[in-house]
Amino acid sequence: MQKIIVIEGPTASGKTDLGIQLARQFKGEVISADSRQIYKHLDIGTAKPVPDDAGTGFSVQGIPHHLMDCIEPDEPYSMQLFKDQVVAAAQDIAERGNVPFLVGGTALYIKAIVDNFDVPRVEPNVVLRAKFEQEDVATLYKRLQLLDSDAAALTGPDNKRRIIRALEVIVQTGLPFSQQRQKGEPLFTVLEIGIAVAPEVLRERIDRRVDEQIERGLVAEVEGLLAAGYRPNLPALSAVGYKEIIAYLQGTITQERAIALIKRNARYYARKQMQWFSRNPRVNWVQNATEAAALVRQFLK
Repeated sequence: MQKIIVIEGPTASGKTDLGIQLARQFKGEVISADSRQIYKHLDIGTAKPVPDDAGTGFSVQGIPHHLMDCIEPDEPYSMQLFKDQVVAAAQDIAERGNVPFLVGGTALYIKAIVDNFDVPRVEPNVVLRAKFEQEDVATLYKRLQLLDSDAAALTGPDNKRRIIRALEVIVQTGLPFSQQRQKGEPLFTVLEIGIAVAPEVLRERIDRRVDEQIERGLVAEVEGLLAAGYRPNLPALSAVGYKEIIAYLQGTITQERAIALIKRNARYYARKQMQWFSRNPRVNWVQNATEAAALVRQFLK
Protein backbone atom coordinates (compact mmCIF):
# COMPACT_ATOMS: atom_id res chain seq x y z
CA MET A 1 0.00 0.00 0.00
CA GLN A 2 0.92 3.61 -0.40
CA LYS A 3 2.92 4.98 2.50
CA ILE A 4 1.99 8.07 4.50
CA ILE A 5 3.78 9.65 7.46
CA VAL A 6 1.76 11.28 10.23
CA ILE A 7 3.27 14.01 12.42
CA GLU A 8 1.02 14.62 15.42
CA GLY A 9 1.08 16.19 18.84
CA PRO A 10 -0.53 18.93 20.93
CA THR A 11 -0.80 22.55 19.95
CA ALA A 12 2.51 24.48 20.02
CA SER A 13 4.57 21.27 20.11
CA GLY A 14 6.42 22.07 16.88
CA LYS A 15 4.53 19.89 14.37
CA THR A 16 4.60 22.47 11.58
CA ASP A 17 8.36 23.01 11.72
CA LEU A 18 9.09 19.30 11.99
CA GLY A 19 6.80 18.50 9.07
CA ILE A 20 8.54 21.06 6.86
CA GLN A 21 11.98 19.84 7.91
CA LEU A 22 11.18 16.19 7.20
CA ALA A 23 9.40 16.98 3.94
CA ARG A 24 12.46 18.86 2.73
CA GLN A 25 14.77 16.01 3.76
CA PHE A 26 12.68 13.22 2.21
CA LYS A 27 11.15 14.89 -0.86
CA GLY A 28 7.78 15.27 0.73
CA GLU A 29 4.69 17.45 0.71
CA VAL A 30 2.53 18.38 3.69
CA ILE A 31 -1.18 17.65 4.06
CA SER A 32 -2.73 19.58 6.94
CA ALA A 33 -4.69 17.68 9.58
CA ASP A 34 -5.94 20.82 11.31
CA SER A 35 -9.70 21.38 11.41
CA ARG A 36 -9.30 25.17 11.55
CA GLN A 37 -6.44 25.88 9.14
CA ILE A 38 -8.72 24.66 6.36
CA TYR A 39 -10.51 28.04 6.55
CA LYS A 40 -9.50 31.16 4.68
CA HIS A 41 -8.94 34.36 6.69
CA LEU A 42 -8.31 32.42 9.93
CA ASP A 43 -4.56 32.91 9.93
CA ILE A 44 -3.13 34.30 13.15
CA GLY A 45 -5.52 32.54 15.54
CA THR A 46 -4.93 29.13 13.94
CA ALA A 47 -1.14 29.57 13.87
CA LYS A 48 -1.30 28.96 10.14
CA PRO A 49 2.17 29.08 8.56
CA VAL A 50 2.76 32.05 6.29
CA PRO A 51 2.79 30.96 2.62
CA ASP A 52 5.66 31.87 0.33
CA ASP A 53 3.43 33.35 -2.35
CA ALA A 54 -0.35 33.22 -2.15
CA GLY A 55 -0.55 33.40 -5.93
CA THR A 56 1.11 30.04 -6.56
CA GLY A 57 -0.72 27.73 -4.21
CA PHE A 58 -0.05 27.25 -0.52
CA SER A 59 3.69 26.62 -0.23
CA VAL A 60 5.75 27.20 2.93
CA GLN A 61 9.54 27.46 2.71
CA GLY A 62 9.32 25.80 -0.67
CA ILE A 63 7.24 22.85 0.60
CA PRO A 64 3.75 22.45 -0.90
CA HIS A 65 0.97 22.37 1.71
CA HIS A 66 -2.44 20.88 1.01
CA LEU A 67 -5.82 21.41 2.75
CA MET A 68 -4.94 24.90 3.94
CA ASP A 69 -6.86 28.07 3.06
CA CYS A 70 -9.45 26.06 1.10
CA ILE A 71 -12.92 27.21 2.18
CA GLU A 72 -14.67 30.26 3.56
CA PRO A 73 -15.42 30.38 7.32
CA ASP A 74 -19.15 30.04 6.69
CA GLU A 75 -18.89 27.03 4.38
CA PRO A 76 -19.85 23.65 5.88
CA TYR A 77 -17.12 21.07 6.30
CA SER A 78 -17.12 17.48 7.51
CA MET A 79 -14.72 14.71 8.45
CA GLN A 80 -15.85 12.72 5.42
CA LEU A 81 -14.93 15.59 3.12
CA PHE A 82 -11.57 15.86 4.90
CA LYS A 83 -10.97 12.13 4.43
CA ASP A 84 -11.80 12.26 0.72
CA GLN A 85 -9.51 15.24 0.21
CA VAL A 86 -6.61 13.65 2.10
CA VAL A 87 -6.85 10.45 0.06
CA ALA A 88 -6.91 12.42 -3.20
CA ALA A 89 -4.00 14.65 -2.14
CA ALA A 90 -1.88 11.71 -0.95
CA GLN A 91 -2.43 9.86 -4.22
CA ASP A 92 -1.51 12.96 -6.22
CA ILE A 93 1.65 13.49 -4.17
CA ALA A 94 2.73 9.85 -4.56
CA GLU A 95 2.06 9.88 -8.31
CA ARG A 96 4.54 12.74 -8.61
CA GLY A 97 7.15 10.68 -6.76
CA ASN A 98 6.91 12.56 -3.48
CA VAL A 99 6.10 11.47 0.07
CA PRO A 100 2.86 12.61 1.78
CA PHE A 101 3.24 13.94 5.34
CA LEU A 102 -0.03 14.33 7.24
CA VAL A 103 0.69 17.00 9.85
CA GLY A 104 -1.65 18.31 12.52
CA GLY A 105 -3.30 18.01 15.88
CA THR A 106 -6.94 17.20 15.10
CA ALA A 107 -6.86 13.69 16.51
CA LEU A 108 -10.23 12.56 15.18
CA TYR A 109 -9.32 13.60 11.64
CA ILE A 110 -6.04 11.72 11.87
CA LYS A 111 -7.83 8.66 13.20
CA ALA A 112 -10.25 8.79 10.28
CA ILE A 113 -7.31 8.35 7.92
CA VAL A 114 -5.20 5.89 9.90
CA ASP A 115 -8.14 3.64 10.81
CA ASN A 116 -10.12 4.31 7.63
CA PHE A 117 -13.32 5.30 9.37
CA ASP A 118 -16.38 4.65 7.25
CA VAL A 119 -17.83 8.05 8.03
CA PRO A 120 -21.55 8.63 7.35
CA ARG A 121 -21.98 10.35 4.00
CA VAL A 122 -24.61 12.76 5.22
CA GLU A 123 -24.49 16.19 3.63
CA PRO A 124 -24.31 19.14 6.04
CA ASN A 125 -27.76 20.57 6.76
CA VAL A 126 -27.39 24.33 7.07
CA VAL A 127 -30.88 24.87 8.52
CA LEU A 128 -30.46 22.12 11.12
CA ARG A 129 -27.02 23.35 12.10
CA ALA A 130 -28.28 26.90 12.51
CA LYS A 131 -30.99 25.60 14.83
CA PHE A 132 -28.50 23.67 16.94
CA GLU A 133 -26.15 26.65 17.06
CA GLN A 134 -28.78 28.59 19.00
CA GLU A 135 -28.52 26.11 21.89
CA ASP A 136 -25.71 25.98 24.42
CA VAL A 137 -23.22 23.15 24.28
CA ALA A 138 -24.37 21.58 27.58
CA THR A 139 -27.94 21.21 26.30
CA LEU A 140 -26.74 19.73 23.02
CA TYR A 141 -24.46 17.29 24.80
CA LYS A 142 -27.26 16.04 27.06
CA ARG A 143 -29.39 15.44 23.98
CA LEU A 144 -26.57 13.49 22.32
CA GLN A 145 -26.07 11.42 25.48
CA LEU A 146 -29.74 10.42 25.37
CA LEU A 147 -29.68 9.58 21.67
CA ASP A 148 -26.24 7.97 21.42
CA SER A 149 -24.10 7.65 24.55
CA ASP A 150 -21.20 6.10 22.59
CA ALA A 151 -21.07 9.08 20.26
CA ALA A 152 -21.22 11.44 23.25
CA ALA A 153 -18.25 9.69 24.81
CA LEU A 154 -16.32 10.18 21.58
CA THR A 155 -17.11 13.85 21.04
CA GLY A 156 -16.71 14.89 24.67
CA PRO A 157 -18.83 17.57 26.37
CA ASP A 158 -16.99 20.65 25.08
CA ASN A 159 -16.66 20.28 21.31
CA LYS A 160 -19.85 21.90 20.06
CA ARG A 161 -18.95 21.43 16.43
CA ARG A 162 -18.59 17.65 16.71
CA ILE A 163 -21.66 17.33 18.92
CA ILE A 164 -23.74 19.17 16.32
CA ARG A 165 -22.38 16.96 13.54
CA ALA A 166 -23.31 13.80 15.46
CA LEU A 167 -26.81 15.12 16.13
CA GLU A 168 -27.15 16.19 12.51
CA VAL A 169 -26.36 12.66 11.29
CA ILE A 170 -28.68 11.05 13.85
CA VAL A 171 -31.61 13.30 12.95
CA GLN A 172 -31.22 12.83 9.20
CA THR A 173 -30.61 9.07 9.22
CA GLY A 174 -32.58 7.94 12.26
CA LEU A 175 -29.61 5.80 13.30
CA PRO A 176 -27.03 6.18 16.10
CA PHE A 177 -24.01 8.11 14.91
CA SER A 178 -21.60 5.67 16.59
CA GLN A 179 -23.02 2.71 14.64
CA GLN A 180 -22.35 4.47 11.36
CA ARG A 181 -18.62 4.93 11.97
CA GLN A 182 -16.83 1.66 11.46
CA LYS A 183 -13.20 0.88 10.69
CA GLY A 184 -12.44 -0.30 7.19
CA GLU A 185 -9.46 -1.95 5.56
CA PRO A 186 -6.34 0.25 5.84
CA LEU A 187 -5.91 2.84 3.12
CA PHE A 188 -2.20 3.40 3.74
CA THR A 189 0.84 1.92 5.36
CA VAL A 190 1.30 4.46 8.13
CA LEU A 191 4.16 5.71 10.29
CA GLU A 192 2.87 7.80 13.20
CA ILE A 193 5.33 10.15 14.86
CA GLY A 194 4.45 12.15 17.95
CA ILE A 195 6.41 15.06 19.38
CA ALA A 196 7.10 14.60 23.09
CA VAL A 197 7.20 17.91 24.97
CA ALA A 198 7.42 18.29 28.74
CA PRO A 199 4.22 19.85 30.17
CA GLU A 200 6.01 22.85 31.64
CA VAL A 201 7.76 23.53 28.32
CA LEU A 202 4.50 23.20 26.41
CA ARG A 203 2.78 25.60 28.80
CA GLU A 204 5.49 28.19 28.24
CA ARG A 205 5.27 27.77 24.46
CA ILE A 206 1.50 28.17 24.48
CA ASP A 207 1.64 31.34 26.57
CA ARG A 208 4.37 32.79 24.36
CA ARG A 209 2.45 31.91 21.19
CA VAL A 210 -0.69 33.66 22.46
CA ASP A 211 1.29 36.80 23.29
CA GLU A 212 2.81 36.71 19.81
CA GLN A 213 -0.63 36.26 18.21
CA ILE A 214 -1.91 39.34 20.02
CA GLU A 215 1.15 41.31 18.91
CA ARG A 216 0.67 40.17 15.29
CA GLY A 217 -2.89 41.47 15.24
CA LEU A 218 -5.28 38.73 16.35
CA VAL A 219 -7.83 41.30 17.53
CA ALA A 220 -7.75 43.04 14.15
CA GLU A 221 -8.11 39.68 12.39
CA VAL A 222 -11.28 38.89 14.34
CA GLU A 223 -12.62 42.42 13.83
CA GLY A 224 -12.10 41.96 10.10
CA LEU A 225 -13.96 38.66 10.07
CA LEU A 226 -16.96 40.15 11.87
CA ALA A 227 -16.90 43.28 9.68
CA ALA A 228 -16.96 41.01 6.62
CA GLY A 229 -20.28 39.62 7.82
CA TYR A 230 -19.19 36.30 9.28
CA ARG A 231 -21.49 35.40 12.17
CA PRO A 232 -19.75 35.14 15.56
CA ASN A 233 -21.47 31.79 16.24
CA LEU A 234 -20.05 30.05 13.17
CA PRO A 235 -18.37 26.71 13.96
CA ALA A 236 -15.17 28.04 12.41
CA LEU A 237 -15.10 30.87 14.94
CA SER A 238 -15.62 28.59 17.93
CA ALA A 239 -11.91 27.81 17.95
CA VAL A 240 -9.73 28.85 20.87
CA GLY A 241 -8.51 32.37 20.24
CA TYR A 242 -11.51 33.48 18.23
CA LYS A 243 -14.36 32.93 20.67
CA GLU A 244 -12.49 34.76 23.45
CA ILE A 245 -11.65 37.76 21.25
CA ILE A 246 -15.25 37.86 20.03
CA ALA A 247 -16.40 38.04 23.66
CA TYR A 248 -13.98 40.94 24.19
CA LEU A 249 -15.22 42.76 21.09
CA GLN A 250 -18.80 42.25 22.23
CA GLY A 251 -17.91 43.93 25.51
CA THR A 252 -18.57 41.01 27.84
CA ILE A 253 -14.94 40.68 29.00
CA THR A 254 -11.81 42.84 28.97
CA GLN A 255 -8.96 42.26 26.56
CA GLU A 256 -6.73 41.16 29.43
CA ARG A 257 -9.33 38.59 30.47
CA ALA A 258 -9.67 37.40 26.87
CA ILE A 259 -5.92 36.81 26.62
CA ALA A 260 -5.88 34.95 29.92
CA LEU A 261 -8.78 32.76 28.75
CA ILE A 262 -7.07 31.98 25.44
CA LYS A 263 -4.00 30.77 27.30
CA ARG A 264 -6.05 28.72 29.74
CA ASN A 265 -8.24 27.18 27.05
CA ALA A 266 -5.28 26.43 24.79
CA ARG A 267 -3.55 24.60 27.63
CA TYR A 268 -6.73 22.63 28.30
CA TYR A 269 -7.02 21.75 24.61
CA ALA A 270 -3.38 20.61 24.56
CA ARG A 271 -4.06 18.29 27.51
CA LYS A 272 -7.08 16.84 25.71
CA GLN A 273 -4.98 16.28 22.61
CA MET A 274 -2.33 14.45 24.62
CA GLN A 275 -5.00 12.24 26.17
CA TRP A 276 -6.05 11.23 22.68
CA PHE A 277 -2.56 10.64 21.36
CA SER A 278 -1.22 8.90 24.47
CA ARG A 279 -3.91 6.21 24.14
CA ASN A 280 -2.57 5.28 20.71
CA PRO A 281 0.14 2.60 21.00
CA ARG A 282 1.16 3.10 17.35
CA VAL A 283 2.61 6.56 17.95
CA ASN A 284 6.41 6.68 17.95
CA TRP A 285 7.34 9.48 20.34
CA VAL A 286 10.43 11.51 19.51
CA GLN A 287 12.36 14.25 21.26
CA ASN A 288 13.81 15.93 18.19
CA ALA A 289 14.07 16.01 14.40
CA THR A 290 17.05 13.65 14.34
CA GLU A 291 15.06 10.87 15.99
CA ALA A 292 12.11 11.53 13.67
CA ALA A 293 14.30 11.43 10.57
CA ALA A 294 15.74 8.06 11.60
CA LEU A 295 12.22 6.63 11.86
CA VAL A 296 11.23 8.05 8.47
CA ARG A 297 14.39 6.77 6.80
CA GLN A 298 13.77 3.23 8.06
CA PHE A 299 10.06 3.40 7.14
CA LEU A 300 10.75 4.47 3.56
CA LYS A 301 13.32 1.75 2.86
